[in-house]
Amino acid sequence: MLSIDFIAGDGLVLVLVLGAIAAGVAMLSYGLRVSQLAFGRAKRPWMSAAMLFNLIPPGFAVYVLAWRGLRLFVVGTGVSGLATAGFFTVAGAWTMYSWTKVAELERLSLAMGTAGEET
Repeated sequence: MLSIDFIAGDGLVLVLVLGAIAAGVAMLSYGLRVSQLAFGRAKRPWMSAAMLFNLIPPGFAVYVLAWRGLRLFVVGTGVSGLATAGFFTVAGAWTMYSWTKVAELERLSLAMGTAGEET
């Protein structure tokens, strides 16, 4: 599949594979940052990068959802075009949903970390 895609010149598979890996690593590093701060660990230099890289998952999700998914509903042809558009739309929505769960983890850890403290 990779060789067919590179011959066609679209680069879709490469973008999707690298984007998925980057989004996964960004979500894991951000979750690790949040959990370490919730347990009272000191802030480390990589945590600032993890906070910045947390912008990768929603960007990748919007790309897959909007560009590769919803756009194909308009320009796709036939049943295979609709199936591909449906797959990418669901994959992009799932990525965005997963990213919001990581953001909820931050809210939960902050609430649990400050449960015994008076504000």
